[in-house]
Amino acid sequence: VQQRVDGRVDGYVLGIGDPIQVDATRLNRLADLLGYPPARMAANLNQSELQKFFLEVLAEIQGLEFSVDPVEEIAPGSTRGHEVTVSIGAEIVSFIVTWHQPGVSLNLTLQDPDGRLVKGEANVSNRLYRLSTLRRPAAGQWQVRVSAERTAGGAGTGMVPYSLAVLEKNRRVRSRFHVDGGVYTAGRPMRLTANVSVDRQPATEVRVKVRVRRPAVGLNAFVARAAVKIDGPLRAVERNAKPTLFERKALRMAEHNLRLPETTTEIELNDKGENGDRTPGDGIYTADYDETSIEGLYTFTFMLEAAAGRTKTRLTREKTQTIWIG
Repeated sequence: VQQRVDGRVDGYVLGIGDPIQVDATRLNRLADLLGYPPARMAANLNQSELQKFFLEVLAEIQGLEFSVDPVEEIAPGSTRGHEVTVSIGAEIVSFIVTWHQPGVSLNLTLQDPDGRLVKGEANVSNRLYRLSTLRRPAAGQWQVRVSAERTAGGAGTGMVPYSLAVLEKNRRVRSRFHVDGGVYTAGRPMRLTANVSVDRQPATEVRVKVRVRRPAVGLNAFVARAAVKIDGPLRAVERNAKPTLFERKALRMAEHNLRLPETTTEIELNDKGENGDRTPGDGIYTADYDETSIEGLYTFTFMLEAAAGRTKTRLTREKTQTIWIG
């Protein structure tokens, strides 16, 4: 901490794990002390979602644009195709495929907008990911083929979940997504914004949607209704901590993977001077979100898409932000 205060190191505040056991308030206080944005939270994620979470963090730290296809599945011995947008002005683009099933290897084949096969200038592989990087790639629609093959000793014939992500360094196309506010209080509306520009000019004719995943019931009510025995020792969460009866019950529920029921909604941001948007046509897309009466972890996934226009290519971006509302 002192090295950060002295400016000798940099960092990022993350909260990973069960929301019952991750103290979001304490993490945000640490982030504020160190001069960081609010802590990035990751709760109840599977392996593919966790890999995507770390890629998003990497993109944010490095100032890269991030987009990703939904998690797909592939059978060993088969190939699947993806259409990926590379924006005009891209300086560096990295294509990354990740999976989490040992005994299987996935490979990438890249085809540029003119139909030519292109080999990455830098290629890195691991037993659970493969990365291919290009400098100054042609703008347009790229075809990315993902193929799967079983490795020595691999067993089983099941489908393999995987995710394809793209990291892009681009000074001409900029997008910033944000949930306004540093302290998030239950019952108060939140402002969601996306700032999109091309060549430092506001981007128009852009669609920005936000998928919101939130608790369907409060933690107190959920724990109170649950019939859970709390006899016996609990896993240590914090040294010398003496949990209350409520905390003991909540922790026991976490040990048994009892999850809060959630609900998902989708809203669209606008740049028309409506629903919280201040100035029409300024490239700042906005919406006010007021379904915050229940405390807990809220996950906001921003999804941007722009049709061909001044960008010369279809533009896609994505960012996920998870915060604690209490």
